[in-house]
Amino acid sequence: ENETYILRKIISNYPLKSELEDFRTELMLIIRRELTNPEGTTLERIRRKIEEKVGEFTENISTLIRNIFHETINEIRETYFQEENKRRQEEGEEELKFKWIGPDDYRTTEVCRRIKERTRNGVTLEELKRVVREEAIRGGFGWFYSELRPFTPHPNCRHTFIPAV
Repeated sequence: ENETYILRKIISNYPLKSELEDFRTELMLIIRRELTNPEGTTLERIRRKIEEKVGEFTENISTLIRNIFHETINEIRETYFQEENKRRQEEGEEELKFKWIGPDDYRTTEVCRRIKERTRNGVTLEELKRVVREEAIRGGFGWFYSELRPFTPHPNCRHTFIPAV
């Protein structure tokens, strides 16, 4: 099922795209709070918290949870690396470059394979965002891609970015 359809089922009284993004942001906040919980957390606990929020449509929620979890982790990574690049700039060091990594198996999409290939030598964060957007659109996921989640080119993405050494 496409993610927007799942979101519409869950919050059918919020049909506007902006309201869907607000709902997604709210779910991201739940995940972020759980990830920074000083007592620790588990994926099961995060799933239960989100199920409390969305109500009865739990059979459709696992894809949504995986996608939002992926987006939240990548948002945290981006913030950290932006801060690291600021520090490097202040100290006269070279800006970090990044590459796309993840599993290479039968579930790996052509989109992620192409992103890996295009970033194998390292690119800036802004270049990486551009490559992810271009490949998402090229791969037929333009309906899914959003500037609000620039490192998630398609549903159920298992790839992320790391500094290219």
